[in-house]
Amino acid sequence: DDLTHAIEFATDARVGTLLIEGDRRMPGHVDGRMPRHADRDETGAGDILDDLAERVLKTGGQVIAVPKGSMPTATGLAAIFRY
Repeated sequence: DDLTHAIEFATDARVGTLLIEGDRRMPGHVDGRMPRHADRDETGAGDILDDLAERVLKTGGQVIAVPKGSMPTATGLAAIFRY
């Protein structure tokens, strides 16, 4: 459920399954192995969770959108690592 670790492991193709809270948005983008947070009102801020999901999908992992009430964490994400 740690964003920085999830980005790092997704970059290394080590995330097998990523759960993302369906309605949550985290303004910003992923820069290398680090999240870069942005102000919610910033135009074109992007979404860190979307960038993370793209990395997981590009490395053969799966991404599942989960309703808030069913999320196992309060951070908006949960990653299951491959190895």
